[in-house]
Amino acid sequence: DLNHAEIQFSKHMSNASRKTAKLLFHIMALFTIVGLVICITILLFVGQIILDLKKSNIKLSDQAKVEQKIKKELKESEERFRAAFKQDLAVKLLIDPDTGNIVDANQAAAKFYKTSLPELLKMKIYDINSLPSVEVDNNMKQALEFEKNHFYFTHKTSSGENFSVEVFSVPVKFSGRK
Repeated sequence: DLNHAEIQFSKHMSNASRKTAKLLFHIMALFTIVGLVICITILLFVGQIILDLKKSNIKLSDQAKVEQKIKKELKESEERFRAAFKQDLAVKLLIDPDTGNIVDANQAAAKFYKTSLPELLKMKIYDINSLPSVEVDNNMKQALEFEKNHFYFTHKTSSGENFSVEVFSVPVKFSGRK
């Protein structure tokens, strides 16, 4: 009888073990499938992020190239303007309307006013225009507001000579100001 009970118990355990093993196998398979789905989802998400970053890098690279091209063109434009301003045979003065300072001038202006370019750049428009400073300011205001851009003045050179001059004035944006 003991052998029979042992055999029955053994059969019973092997059925339970088989069911437990089968259940564990299904649970593991389910976890494996869920894990794979999660891993695939994560990989797809990371892949999309990588693609988006590559696209962003390409856009940034393209923008950097455009920005470099614009900077190069701006530099070339400034060089052309500077050359046209500095090498022109006509007298050119760039005057700050708030202070009357001669901010820039060309060599033709230095020659006309009989001074060196560095000395001319230390001067104010009031030093060369024979009108009272109030009238010079009014004329600059008219030019700034596009009311008038053509004037006749008497200017004096560093040697004290007076010359009648015809002036064409154009407001220029400089450092964000006119």
